[in-house]
Amino acid sequence: MYSGNQCQLVFDLGSDPTSYVTGTGKAQLFTTIAPATADSESWPSGNLRNQALGTIDVNAYGRASWEAGSGPGATVEGKFPCSMIAGQIYGGEIVPVGDEDTISWTAGKGDGPKILVF
Repeated sequence: MYSGNQCQLVFDLGSDPTSYVTGTGKAQLFTTIAPATADSESWPSGNLRNQALGTIDVNAYGRASWEAGSGPGATVEGKFPCSMIAGQIYGGEIVPVGDEDTISWTAGKGDGPKILVF
């Protein structure tokens, strides 16, 4: 359906006043080898990280920026052909880079990761 479009992976903070970032503000994004396909009370133990997509610099009041060259997702503005993911289920993990980093947002309030379609 969207295979002819461009997609963009973004991470936003700022629309919800309870969202915040501390420390370096850097995070690495990964796909997961076992994406959730339904709600679950538990999650498998262990590291389920698959492919590293790149590193983002999280902005407490706006859109994160990709660190150029940090991974295959770190293209200009995080854009890629939607045909790469069309019809697939993907899960991911956002991992703060430093030991003292926190990135917090409430799902469904407008903040956090999104895939935009152009």
